[in-house]
Amino acid sequence: MADNKDYKVVHETIVPKKHPVRNAIGKFFAVIILAALFGLTERVVYEISGLYIPSVLEAVGIDVKESKVRVNDDGKQENSSGDNKESEKNATPAAIEEVKSDISTESAIKTDETKSDSAASEKSDADKNISESAVVVSENEGAADGDDDEDGNTINGYTELYQGLSDYSDTLNDSIVDVQTVVMGTDWFENPYETEKKTSGCIAAVTGKYAYIVTGYSAIKTGTDIRVTFRSGFTVKATLRNYNKDLDIALLVVKLKDTSDYELKKMKPARFLESHDIKRGSPVIAVGAPDGTIYSVVPGVVTSEGELKYVADRSLRTFKVNIPFSADGTGMIADLKGNVIGMLESGSGDQGIRKIIESADMTDVINSMMNGEGIPYIGIVACEFAGAESTTGRLGGILVDSVAEDSPAADAGIKKGDIIYEIDGRLVSSMDAYQKLLSVKETGDEVRLLIYREKRGEGTEKTIEVVTGDNRGIR
Repeated sequence: MADNKDYKVVHETIVPKKHPVRNAIGKFFAVIILAALFGLTERVVYEISGLYIPSVLEAVGIDVKESKVRVNDDGKQENSSGDNKESEKNATPAAIEEVKSDISTESAIKTDETKSDSAASEKSDADKNISESAVVVSENEGAADGDDDEDGNTINGYTELYQGLSDYSDTLNDSIVDVQTVVMGTDWFENPYETEKKTSGCIAAVTGKYAYIVTGYSAIKTGTDIRVTFRSGFTVKATLRNYNKDLDIALLVVKLKDTSDYELKKMKPARFLESHDIKRGSPVIAVGAPDGTIYSVVPGVVTSEGELKYVADRSLRTFKVNIPFSADGTGMIADLKGNVIGMLESGSGDQGIRKIIESADMTDVINSMMNGEGIPYIGIVACEFAGAESTTGRLGGILVDSVAEDSPAADAGIKKGDIIYEIDGRLVSSMDAYQKLLSVKETGDEVRLLIYREKRGEGTEKTIEVVTGDNRGIR
C-alpha cells in the first residue's frame, strides 16, 4: 500500500430482542407485589392509628367520633359518622339498629312519646338518645321552669335548700357577738405597742340589766379592755366575770344601761342542748367565726362520736364533724332545731375532721358561773379502767392519771396510780358517777375518799380526807 493509515475496526454485538409477552408478565407480577406491600403497610398504619390516635386526641380535649361502616341497599359500603343523617337514611334497618346500640344505653332518658312518627323520622337516633350521665330538658322545657325531673331534684330545689340554711343561720347569728381585746406587747427595742385580737362569743343569757357572753378563755386571757359588738352594731365594754381553764370557757358580763329597745330585741340568747342526743350523720351548722370571719357560716354533718376527753374532775363527751374550721376559727355547732350542741375545742384535730365538746357537759359550769356559785374541785384527772378487780377484788373505781399542782388532791396526798372507789361511802363506778357525787358538794366541804394503793407489790386500802376547792378563775 502506498500510504500508512490506521484503521479502526467497529465491533458490533447482536442482542436478541426481548420477548414482548414475557416482558408484560414480569411487569404485571411486579405491580402485584408492590400493591400487596403497599396494602399491607396501609393496613398496619390504619390499625395502629385506630388504636392509639383517638385516645391521644381525647386526652388533649379533641372530640373524636367513631366512624361506622354501613351497607346500603345496593350492597355497597359507606363510611359515615354518627352525625351523618343522609347516610343513616340510606342505611338498612339492621344498620340503623347497630348505630342505636353504639350510642344510647338502656337507662337513657327518652323524648316525649307523643311526638309523631314523621317528626321522629326526621331526627336521628343519635339525637334522640343520650348517655345516662347527661341531663335532658323535656320538649315543654319544664326543667327550665323549675319543674322536678325524674329523680325529684331540681336547681330550684337545691337553691331553696341552701336559702333555707342561710335564713336559719341568720337567726342563729343573732346569738353571736364579736369579742375584741387589746393585747399589749413590746418590740425588739422594748417599745410598747397594742394589737387587737378578735374572737367570737355566744349570748348565754339576757336579764334586765346584764347580758352574759360565753367565749373561749384562751382567746382573751392575755387581753385587756374587752369590748363586745352585738349583731345590731351596738358596741359596749365587757368585764371578765369567771373562767374555767380546764374547759377553756370564759364568762363575760355586759351592762345594758344605755341599750335601746331595738338593740335589746336583737339580743337572742342561745339555747344549749342539755341532753346527749347527738347522732352520727345528723346535719349541723357552724356559726360564729368558723373560717376566722365573724358571722361566717359552714354546714356539715356529725361524722362520729369522739373519744372522751378527761380534765380535772370531769370526763367530757365529744363528737366529730366534717366542717373545715380555719386555724383561727372559733364558734358553736348547732343542730337544725335551734340548739347549740357543742363548742369548738381550741386547737382540736385536723382541718378536715374537727373534735367538738358537747354542750351538755358544760351547761352546769356555765350556769354556776352566771349565778356566782362555786364549782367543787378536788383536782384529779382520772379515767375508767377494766380488769383491776382481779387484783383489788373490787368492782368499779376510777384510776388517777395525774394530780394538779397545788390542788386539794395534792394537798391531801393523793398520787398518780391510786384507785378511787368511794366518796363519802358511796360507790364510784365511773367518771360520770364521780362527777355527780362531787357536784352536789359545796366548796369548802370535807369529803372522804376510799382509795386503793399499791406499794412494793402490795395493795392496801385507805381513807383520805379532802377539802374541796373552787374551780373558778375569779371568786
